Amino acid sequence: MDAFDNKRPPTAASEVPAVTVAKTGLYSNARAFLEAGLTWLNSEDKVLEWSQRDGLLVIEQAPRDLQQITQRLPREAMPENWQYVLTDDPQRIKADMVEARDAEQGSFGRLQYLWPHHPVLNWLRTRVADAFGRNVAPVMRLPEQLKPDEHWFLAHGGFPNRRGQALVQDHVAVCFSNDAVTDLLPLNSWLERLNLNGSVIPNRAEARDCEALTLYLPDVVTHLRTHLQQLRESRFAENRKNLAKEEARLTELREQHLQQLELELAERQDAETRKQQRRREREEVIKKHFDEYHRWLTDTVETEDEPYMQILAVVTGDPGIS
Repeated sequence: MDAFDNKRPPTAASEVPAVTVAKTGLYSNARAFLEAGLTWLNSEDKVLEWSQRDGLLVIEQAPRDLQQITQRLPREAMPENWQYVLTDDPQRIKADMVEARDAEQGSFGRLQYLWPHHPVLNWLRTRVADAFGRNVAPVMRLPEQLKPDEHWFLAHGGFPNRRGQALVQDHVAVCFSNDAVTDLLPLNSWLERLNLNGSVIPNRAEARDCEALTLYLPDVVTHLRTHLQQLRESRFAENRKNLAKEEARLTELREQHLQQLELELAERQDAETRKQQRRREREEVIKKHFDEYHRWLTDTVETEDEPYMQILAVVTGDPGIS
């Protein structure tokens, strides 16, 4: 099955906004998230030493788990002595690259560009998510933007295929209000509607009552499961058509291999018993190859019966004060 559609024209520059996701989030940029995350982690446990100098964010020495991630980088990009010197200023990065290029010994450069997919940020996301523990999701209370009885469960789920790949998946926001699920929206659409633009949201860091939110989970999960199953069926309808076309092509190709085998045997001067033996051997090889490819196809397009689901966070208008 073709991995890419060769007939599809390239995406024009004018079409890029329609096929990319709008930038929406709780933090204005990657640096704001990194500063907040490091500050919070160190308030819970002294994870690492970091500071800000001359507009640069410096991690004095990466902890062991960050060092393991760093080792996946090219050797030239690994920071000296595990010290990260980060900046989100492209001009400083360019100046550092020129300085490194013109140096006598030459180097990769001292500064690293702080962008959303930098290894330090990937490490921090994992650390922050793990800090909540298993079967736990953070709750954000926005009484000024949502009604007291308006609760949005941000979720991710899907179906892996038989090869363990996420064939069908979706990120959604499920609304529970008035004792029932009332809405389901694509997560990005909901985030845009909430108008999160990185401005500061007050956080008193006080424990609040979340028992009611827990009681809503069964209905939310049931609705999410139904949505994912419907998404799976719609994808399957298209995949089955493609699979049928590919199976027909394989059958035709297999017959061509068998015909070629007969032509080769007809030209040989071997005894009939020798031809029969060679025919069986070659047919077994042909059958094995095509069976393996057919199994690979079906394992790629067929999924498990039950979806995996995860509640990422809950955003509610309930202040949680009894």
